[in-house]
This record gives sequence, C-alpha cells and structure tokens, in this order.
Amino acid sequence: MQGMKRFDARKAVLEALIQKGLFKEVKENPMVVPVCSRSKDVVEPLLKPQWYVRCAEMAKMAADVVRNGDLKIIPETHLKTWFNWMDNIRDWCISRQLWWGHRTPAYFVTVSDPSVPAGEDADGNYWVSGQTQEIARQKAAKKFNVSPDQISLRQGEPCGIPLTGVFSLQTDDLKAFYPGTLLETGHDILFFWVARMVMLGLKLTGKLPFKEKSDYPDGIPECGTDALRFALCAYTSQGKAAVVLLGDAAFTPHFPSLSPCRNVAATQISRV
Repeated sequence: MQGMKRFDARKAVLEALIQKGLFKEVKENPMVVPVCSRSKDVVEPLLKPQWYVRCAEMAKMAADVVRNGDLKIIPETHLKTWFNWMDNIRDWCISRQLWWGHRTPAYFVTVSDPSVPAGEDADGNYWVSGQTQEIARQKAAKKFNVSPDQISLRQGEPCGIPLTGVFSLQTDDLKAFYPGTLLETGHDILFFWVARMVMLGLKLTGKLPFKEKSDYPDGIPECGTDALRFALCAYTSQGKAAVVLLGDAAFTPHFPSLSPCRNVAATQISRV
C-alpha cells in the first residue's frame, strides 16, 4: 500500500482484514477531527525526519559567560531559569513543516551514476550542506566520487532560524552593529531566543551579541515615574506575570505625584 492515498488505504486495509478472516466488527467512535483552517483537509500526525542543532557545547559556553560575569542578566532573579535551561539543554529542533520561511542550507543528493544506489530522505549520508548550491554540489561530487554534472540537489524544508544568513559573517553591517552592549527584552523569551542568540553568537563569531540583558531598565517613557511605580506595585497582587495596560489612569503622566505622600510619610515617621 506504499504510495496509496490515506483514505484509499483505509478501505484497502479493511478489505484485506475481511479477506484474511481477521475482521471482527465495526463500532461508532465519536471523536474530534482536526481540520486545516485553510485547505479544509483533515489534519493527521505524520512522523518525519527532523533537523536538529547540537546544543551541548554551545549551552555550556552560554552558561559559563554568565557565571564568569561576561554576560549580566538583570534582575538576577532570572539566573536560576537561565542555568536550569543551559545546564539541562537538549538538541534544538529547527525543522518547520511549512512552505515558507528560511530554507535549510542542506541538500538531498541524487546521483545519475547507476553505480551509486538511490538514497532515502532519512539517510543522513545523502545530505550535504553548503552556503550555495554550487558549494553543496562540489561537496556531493567529492563525497560520492562522481562528476558534479551527475549531481542533482533538492533543498531541505524551511527551518526555524535564518541559518542561510549566518554563513556570510564578514559584512559591513555586522562589523558596524555587532556586538551590541545591551539587550532589553522580556523574561518570557529568556530561555528561548535570548539564549539562542547567545549560543549562536559565541559559536559563530566568538563574541557575545550583548553584555547585559535587562527587563525595562529605564522604565516606560509614556508613564510618569511615580505613577509607574505605584501601578506596578498594585499589579503585584496578580503575580509576577501581570498584564500592564497603559490606558489605566495610574499609568498616565497626569497621575498625581506621589512625592508629597512620601514626604508626609517620612515626616511622620521621623516624629515617632
């Protein structure tokens, strides 16, 4: 049944079971059938080979630069999260089963020479990587000991990071803007993209992409200083992850200053 469409294969399996006397009965089976929002096709899981980035060495480097102080994470309450991920890292799956996005710079090799057997997608021996197709073709020709003219290539699926952009590292823009000094970001992506920026930056350039990582170190310009402090304190009752609504009255610069309140409190305390 190899190559048969899935719904046709279901009928064929049923007929085969009946012919062999193995069929018992049919029962109703209520279930939720996932449907693609675009094509309206039935969505079914399918096991496929995936591309991974080996992370053990890079994760150790990312953990070491924080431990020795080269990279500072502010506030330090997030250090535990950083080390938990870096010290217990797993290989990073970058495959994306999509038809758009950055293409994986890897190519499946087909050789026209009859002495070279055809390969399967899951066979890593039939894949080569390269900055361009021509470079990959030369690698494949050398690997299979044939002429480059006998090599045809099929590029891999899109991946989750712009790998094709990191091969040409010596560019004027990179020299001008890399590395930076400070990354201002949210804590929710610390162990995802921030960590990967550090790992790839160290591995590919030998330099940190930034030296400090902070969560809003300079506040929010649209908010008054005292109002922002007061509102953030009020939000702490919701937990660490709070939804900050800049439209709230407490977040506007026109919110009455809390300085007089602090002064009164300080005066009363000094009299006690």
